[in-house]
Amino acid sequence: MCKLFFERFQAFWARKYILKLPHPFNKKPKGILLSLGGTKGKKLFEGVVRSFKYVLDTIYGIYLGGLFFRGIDKKGEILNHKDYLELAKNIGSKLSTLSEKEIIESPEKLNLNTSPAP
Repeated sequence: MCKLFFERFQAFWARKYILKLPHPFNKKPKGILLSLGGTKGKKLFEGVVRSFKYVLDTIYGIYLGGLFFRGIDKKGEILNHKDYLELAKNIGSKLSTLSEKEIIESPEKLNLNTSPAP
């Protein structure tokens, strides 16, 4: 699924780096990554974070951070982790109430991980 998502931004990459066209948006999109992985490796999410940052770069976006949950491998298994679900819900609530300025100037209010390391 990530590959399909990332490939959708190829046209934006070409617009920026090949055609050298200016920034087409009035605002800079903000990106938050939610990623789950079956293992508990220290570097488990480094690749997807790097790829996500590249995608955001193509649309002049800003990476705010993410939520990274290890040890979740099977469909529906996240439902057994009420603390993870509550954390995601709280961030969603904050996103809906904070102003864009507050989000950019104080991303720590969202309690996101800026590094995927455990």
